[in-house]
Amino acid sequence: ILRILIQVTTTKEGVPRFPLLAAGFYCTISPLFYAGIQIFGYTVQEAHDAGYFFPRLSSSASTAAAAFDLWRIFSWHSINWTAVTKAMPTVVSLVAFSLMHVPINIPALSVTTGTDVDMNNELMAHGYSNTLSGLFGGLQNYLTYSNTAIYYKMGGYGKASTLAVAFFTAVLFFVGPTIAALIPRCMAGTMLLNLGWDLFQEGVWESYGHFDALEYSGIWIITITMTIYGMTPGLIAGIISALLTYAAQTVVHQSPIRSYMSASTLRSNKWNRPSEANAILNDRHHGRSRILIIQLQGHIFFGIVPQLTEAIGAAIQDVSEKSTGNTKPWIIILDFSLVLGIDTSAANAIAKIKDSIHTKYDIPLAIFVTGSKDGFPCESNLTEVLEKTCAVSDLHSDPFSLQESIIALRDAESFSPEEPEEEPRHPIPQMSLYRFSVVGAMHLVSSPIRTMRADHICHSLEEALAFAEDVLVTRKNPFLLEEEADLTMLGSSEFVQADQIYSDAAIEQDNHLALRILSNLCEDFEVGAAETLFSKFSREVWKKGDLLWSQGSKSDCAKILVRGSLVSTLEDSGLDLVLSTEEIKVGAMIGELGLVSAADRLNLVKVTSDHAVLYSMTRQEWEKLIKESPSVARCIDLIVIRYLAHRVQHVSNRVFETCCLPI
Repeated sequence: ILRILIQVTTTKEGVPRFPLLAAGFYCTISPLFYAGIQIFGYTVQEAHDAGYFFPRLSSSASTAAAAFDLWRIFSWHSINWTAVTKAMPTVVSLVAFSLMHVPINIPALSVTTGTDVDMNNELMAHGYSNTLSGLFGGLQNYLTYSNTAIYYKMGGYGKASTLAVAFFTAVLFFVGPTIAALIPRCMAGTMLLNLGWDLFQEGVWESYGHFDALEYSGIWIITITMTIYGMTPGLIAGIISALLTYAAQTVVHQSPIRSYMSASTLRSNKWNRPSEANAILNDRHHGRSRILIIQLQGHIFFGIVPQLTEAIGAAIQDVSEKSTGNTKPWIIILDFSLVLGIDTSAANAIAKIKDSIHTKYDIPLAIFVTGSKDGFPCESNLTEVLEKTCAVSDLHSDPFSLQESIIALRDAESFSPEEPEEEPRHPIPQMSLYRFSVVGAMHLVSSPIRTMRADHICHSLEEALAFAEDVLVTRKNPFLLEEEADLTMLGSSEFVQADQIYSDAAIEQDNHLALRILSNLCEDFEVGAAETLFSKFSREVWKKGDLLWSQGSKSDCAKILVRGSLVSTLEDSGLDLVLSTEEIKVGAMIGELGLVSAADRLNLVKVTSDHAVLYSMTRQEWEKLIKESPSVARCIDLIVIRYLAHRVQHVSNRVFETCCLPI
């Protein structure tokens, strides 16, 4: 009758017209039962004897005293340890369930009630509740989904009603057994049947069509197991079903590769290279198109290793066939930045995949990106495994290591790069690289590396791409990186002592470095443009911690970093959060966008080295240059355009989506 009444009084949207209908129905059962036994001529005692009521408490003890009988009669000598041993599985299940119910029941109740919850508050509330219960000798307690669902469906809402329920529950703890003896069993049966049907309808019946076949089968397995064998076997069945469902869905639905592409339209942070180096990198046959980037994702475990191996091979084959002249990649970058976890079996398989990249696909250099300075997201030391078989295992992880090798090669035998008549079997060994190690200074081995099947580890994708670009440039002509290496070495804040920073020699050297940087930036412009532009810059010396400008400040200058290092920080001023940081290295021009567009500063810039030397052009000098030499002033405009184009093509923008390039 109750189910029919609920069905009739529920709107099409599923909202009950009378929330207290079930409560009112329960309350009418006891009076009607008492009236029924009177009509049929039975006494209450006869009904008790027939089992229609719950049993009465013993009259020899008061209700309040009976509540504490457990602790009054407790004795270590009267414990039946055999019974305790047999009860341990149930005890363990209760403990496990009490630990699991918050992350399970709270989200489920949130869906039922349509209310957002704060999991931290829920966990703290349960912690306080169980702590107080334990201090006063009580039992563990936790939110019961079924009781709370009934409370909500009957219109329970707000702190007042919740406190009222808590108060009456505390009172019933002492007087409840006495009252229960006056309640007919059919009332409790009606409540259980109605609640059971609600839970079955919500969990099984209405779930049909909302889950795939495997998940829905797990729901039925849990329901049947818990109904026949009890809570503990049902809990175990649920855990096994969840694990199997997760493993199966991961293998079937999740691809270990998010995307792959050649690096032909990607750029690293090293955007101010010489024109000859840029020509090499932009070349269709010898440049970035020979770099293949594969981005991995999700959890990588033994079940998807065959799929991963096959997908990497298909990506290499696809890029090779679609590239101009059917040229295969020379360098492959495997990016693990989006990988959440790697199990030990998968880690060992990745080491085998690395060997397959070299032997089966004949790719000389493989670069692995960990995604963080902590290494790969796995317990096994995958970094050590990959480096153990590295042909150039002491190749330094810094992207500038190739430039350092060029400095060391200056006094060695002359290098005359020659273009091979046809593509060699192993293109990268033609670089004539020397094995080196950095222990205070560079030391050369007598013979160059002729067989280079290397594996390199980087922390970020940008670092990996910069290293790969250096490899491509060095393969054609390693001395093209000489100027860049010079700037890195001479621009070090430690190259000139702090007490000599204002000396004539230091000023002359800094002027020379600044002019070289400007010449690099204006190399495609008219003769003398760099010198004219340099005349508008003035030398500045900053100390560690100095703030060049803050986010949102007025743009009144452009600067060139010739010595030291800076850091750029993007902040959320409203939330006082640091969103991103970026290191600024020697040779960078900063602030030119704000100078040209008159826009406010987009980030905060401060000094991180002991001291930094910059050359600054103020807005007054910039406006004067526009009037005196507009053609040279246009050089700054073109630098801004080139820089923005580079930022658009930066590797961090292009891995996931390809719609950021201008049309």
